[in-house]
Amino acid sequence: MRITCLLLVLLCSLPATAQDGELAGPIWGEGPEDNGSGGTKDAGATASTAQQVSSPLAAASGSTLTRINGRTFAGLLQDDLVDLYEISITNPTTFLATTQGSGFDTALFLFRKVIGSDGVAEARAVAMNDNSISSVTYSKLVGSSIPGLTAGAHYIAVTKSGGVPTGFKSPDNDPLVMFTYTQGSTAIVLPTATQATYTLADWANLGEGGDYQIEFGGCVVTRSGSCSSAIVLGAGVYSFGNAGTSDSSATRIGLGATCGDVGAWISNPSWFQLGACDGPVQISVCPSVTTATYQMVVFAGSCGDLEPIACGTLGACAGGTGSTITLTPDPCTTYYVAFGARRTSGASPSSAGTLTITCTPNGPSCGVAGSGSCFSPHATPTCDSLTCCSAVCALDAFCCNVRWDNICVQGAYATCAPPPACPPSDPDLDGNGVIDGGDLAILLSQWGT
Repeated sequence: MRITCLLLVLLCSLPATAQDGELAGPIWGEGPEDNGSGGTKDAGATASTAQQVSSPLAAASGSTLTRINGRTFAGLLQDDLVDLYEISITNPTTFLATTQGSGFDTALFLFRKVIGSDGVAEARAVAMNDNSISSVTYSKLVGSSIPGLTAGAHYIAVTKSGGVPTGFKSPDNDPLVMFTYTQGSTAIVLPTATQATYTLADWANLGEGGDYQIEFGGCVVTRSGSCSSAIVLGAGVYSFGNAGTSDSSATRIGLGATCGDVGAWISNPSWFQLGACDGPVQISVCPSVTTATYQMVVFAGSCGDLEPIACGTLGACAGGTGSTITLTPDPCTTYYVAFGARRTSGASPSSAGTLTITCTPNGPSCGVAGSGSCFSPHATPTCDSLTCCSAVCALDAFCCNVRWDNICVQGAYATCAPPPACPPSDPDLDGNGVIDGGDLAILLSQWGT
């Protein structure tokens, strides 16, 4: 019997595979579906579950954001009818958000990000729009038509027309409507003075949506400066922006206890989550400025409960002085990496540079054409989808070292989404030779996709 993380998938935390595309913008994808770049988790419906549009590869001042691609849907087992994103508005005058080109009748809602007295982020109503003009069903928000709009962190939500956010004045209140609008209205609707004080809590009157795109102006993809904003990066070579020259003691990562580098710290670090790999991983960071020294630290655990487990080895690289770490990740552990300029005083410069992640699988390569479908058992190891194969083999190395058997197929159906565009005609979905409850469970888990 193979005792792996696959058999304990509900108890284990596994990093998702990295998204392809422009990870610092200008196009951002919701994730984990492959509908764009950037996002590595589903966008939620409240401030605590909103997807942050940020990247460790973005410059300190941010990288241009022009579009978010995503999807809302009604499913058999769960609904995903609202998507909320944390965005950064840099120019209120030129701010624009429009859902033109989306596949359903949308409504857009803009909220201010406010930090409450308990230190928790809250969303307060700013403006909304149902229809841009009477002859269309897409929505449009224009900064010049929103009084008092300021630069900074905001939330933007997309729902089907008719959806309404509800909020409360205090935790003891019942949720109250945050915007009053008539479905089909072309006005940019502002909250009343009272509604503007409510904190987003829930949504009402929601309907099934579909694929959407939100085009932006006056916004940026911010730099991931915290664990909570980290996106997943898998194997690849990435160019990162200038991490900035500011040095705040609140964000420093001390290197004394972790690296034995007494009196030194990482200044203004950038963060990312390490993608899955079923073998050794090497991570290297190299600044482009010859006088810069960059260091990194790998942490295990979850945000708020991180343990440093590895510190980079400094050495000359193509630019200045870089850092390299090699480790063999545990597939049941989530890893976060922080990198930035190493400093002992304010004199060490920050720099743009290159981040390289190399994965050496413990077996044949995933994603090779002709190696067999990930959703059908075969006598040879690996399967023809790089993303799905890597995810399954990170849970169960047997699938990439020996053969792609029934357990690997079950892992593919449980781990990879969406399933193949043309599902197998054989109702024995898990390939165990019996049509039983296991096949029904697989069918229900993929319902709607």
